[in-house]
Amino acid sequence: MVSGFQAEFGRARSSLPLVAAETMVRLRLTQRRVFGEKLLDLANFAAAALVFGQFVGQQPAWWSAVAAGVAVWFILTSAGLWLMRDR
Repeated sequence: MVSGFQAEFGRARSSLPLVAAETMVRLRLTQRRVFGEKLLDLANFAAAALVFGQFVGQQPAWWSAVAAGVAVWFILTSAGLWLMRDR
């Protein structure tokens, strides 16, 4: 016979796929487009802060921060455009 803890753990573990399927966020096309547009806005703010902010300050520019800004802009823009596509 299975002990109490193992029986409870087995029951909880078998219910995980059901819970994960029920809590999945499903966005409609208009919601995905709005979310994608907001990611594009966030990408522009990140680029402005990390890239252009280096040249406004008095300290020498950190080229690693400029590269990170370009990378963040590229990733967020790609994700935003991917969300805005038609399926």
